[in-house]
Amino acid sequence: MSKNRFVLITGVEFTNQGAFLMMRAAMQEVRERLGAVPVLDYRVGTAEEREAVGARTFVPVRLERVAGLPGIGPAMSTATQWIHPRQLTAVLDASGYRYGDAWTSLDLNSSVLRYRRFADLNIPVYVLPQALGPFEETRSVAVSILGTSRLVFARDPDSYRAIVDVAPASALDRLRQSPDFTGGVKGAEPVPSWAEAGNAPLVPNWNIAERAQSVAARDQYIQNLADLAVELHRRGFAPYGLSHEGARDTRLLHEVRERVDEVDFPVVGGFNGLELKWIIGRSGILVSGRYHALASALSQDVPVVAHGWSHKYRWLLEEHGCASTLVDPYSPRGSQFAALDTALSMDRATISAGADGYREANRRMWDSISADLEMVQTG
Repeated sequence: MSKNRFVLITGVEFTNQGAFLMMRAAMQEVRERLGAVPVLDYRVGTAEEREAVGARTFVPVRLERVAGLPGIGPAMSTATQWIHPRQLTAVLDASGYRYGDAWTSLDLNSSVLRYRRFADLNIPVYVLPQALGPFEETRSVAVSILGTSRLVFARDPDSYRAIVDVAPASALDRLRQSPDFTGGVKGAEPVPSWAEAGNAPLVPNWNIAERAQSVAARDQYIQNLADLAVELHRRGFAPYGLSHEGARDTRLLHEVRERVDEVDFPVVGGFNGLELKWIIGRSGILVSGRYHALASALSQDVPVVAHGWSHKYRWLLEEHGCASTLVDPYSPRGSQFAALDTALSMDRATISAGADGYREANRRMWDSISADLEMVQTG
């Protein structure tokens, strides 16, 4: 595939660092395996941010209207020159977890309409590994996405079953199962360097706090994080709060710090996804409610205590041989220490074996996309 071909990556962003990590992983494969130029939508980040990662800018409008769009103007460099729909070779959807009843508040129909337009232009769409379903309330969205995609990769068995259950018979051969695809991306050391090796970051998730069924349950989540910080300190670790997603996660960490007066508990943030992966890779153990913080740890053989709110967490831990370190974030005080004991006693070779399996599955997934895209291009 020649370098004048362009692949649009959707469902990613610069603010959510899990989405940023998926962006960088997809961009790496677009360049190295698909031999194409990565493209991001004009609404994703600023022109400067898109240029910094080496992406062109996609604008679904006529050129003469471009000057009025936010973040786009005549000063844009050649690195981020505009790409229009008919210039696209393919589209990769890296949404992570967007399609399903957990996200009925999102404008899912906008994705449906957009992908229909791509299909009308004979631009193949590939849904990269992500959590899917359930589809009791969003069945029509799932069927529409299937109808406009060449291949759909569910990230775990539950997601695969959910999409198979709503798929028409004609679409079943488009469905695949493949795990998270960020494991092969290397972390980037922050400048200046930060984080002592062996420390214990706690990564909260504001979504867990917001999904709590009561004020008491939310309070229990914060208290469990505080108790784990104190217990890690008692066991010789240096716990600290690591904000993975910005202001809302940072506010949770300050709530935790208010409850651990007897322990030094610094709160740090402002790192991008690659820097976060580097920091997490130096940790002795990670406590996290963020899926891609957990994936970053497990891909680097770091044991974890995981706070999960959906099926995607259970399967990530299961596939790395760490299912017993997944805990209910709202469980009673002290109940999380058993998972901590298990994580600290875990043989890292077990985690490493799971990470190796992920990398091999990722290779097969990208091979299948590359082969299908070549067939489309030559057919």
